[in-house]
Amino acid sequence: MHERTRALYAELAAALGLEALPADENGGVQLTVGGDSSVVLFGETAFNLMIVAPIAPLPRTPDYGAMLWLLGRNMYTSDLAPFRVACDEGGTLILWGRVPIEGMTGTALAGLVDTLGGEARRIREAVAEEAG
Repeated sequence: MHERTRALYAELAAALGLEALPADENGGVQLTVGGDSSVVLFGETAFNLMIVAPIAPLPRTPDYGAMLWLLGRNMYTSDLAPFRVACDEGGTLILWGRVPIEGMTGTALAGLVDTLGGEARRIREAVAEEAG
C-alpha cells in the first residue's frame, strides 16, 4: 500500500472513531454505511483511490424506464461525477469512481463514503421499485 494511501486511511479511521482500517487480501478496505450499504476503497496508485459501492443484482428483465434512468446516471450532467453506475462481472450493479487523494482529508473521505453509501441505497430502492 502506498504511503499516502496508508496515511489517508489512518486519518479516515480516526474520523470514524476506529483504531485502524484493515485491508483485505485484494488491498481493499470495506466499510458499512447505514447498515445496508458497503463502500470499498482501493489504493490504486499513490495519487488516487478507486471507490466502489455495490448496489444490487442487475435486474434480469429491466424495463425501458429503469434502464433509461440508470444509464442517465452516467451522463456528463450527472451529479454523481466522477462516479458512474456499472455492472461487475458477477452481474452486480455498482457505483464506482476514481478520486484523487492529493489534499483529501480523512474527514472529507468519510463524508464521501457516507454520500456514496446513501446514493447506492437510493439507486437500489429505485431499481427495486421499477422491478417490483
